[in-house]
Amino acid sequence: MNDKDYFYIKDISKVGGKWISEILLSFRDDNDIIYFACIEEILAYLPEEKKEFILSNHYCKSDKWIFQTRPSNLKPVNLIWFQVLDRESIIKALSLDSLFRCIVLEKGQSLENASYTLYVLEDEYSQELCIEANSKEHFLSCVLPKIKGFNKSLKVLGWDKRNSELITL
Repeated sequence: MNDKDYFYIKDISKVGGKWISEILLSFRDDNDIIYFACIEEILAYLPEEKKEFILSNHYCKSDKWIFQTRPSNLKPVNLIWFQVLDRESIIKALSLDSLFRCIVLEKGQSLENASYTLYVLEDEYSQELCIEANSKEHFLSCVLPKIKGFNKSLKVLGWDKRNSELITL
């Protein structure tokens, strides 16, 4: 049984890389690191500069898909996990793929124990940042106020488990 809580930020592509980096940093506590995932097979197609960025910040390689959604046409893959430590490195990671996947992980924890799992999904109309949280209380009390402080017009939704519906936060 999945006991995570789910939140969504609508139209994330409209805020730009600088603001997305601020949003991602708002999830991190002092003892946390943000790791981005890159499908290993894609490395061969990246320019040398981008490939070097990923490999120089390499954390680990894993064949486990830890995200809630998986593209239906995606065969089993190895993920290269690389860390980003500051705003500039997050912006660089975002330039690799606008449909990014990342986690917020407390130092010393395994990938499966990420505090937050974040990924972008798109449809024909927009992109949304999907957030899987281990602690609804932490998200609502610590993260959401920071996000709202950056841009009050961001539409943040949460999944109400009791009523099985999305609600605006």
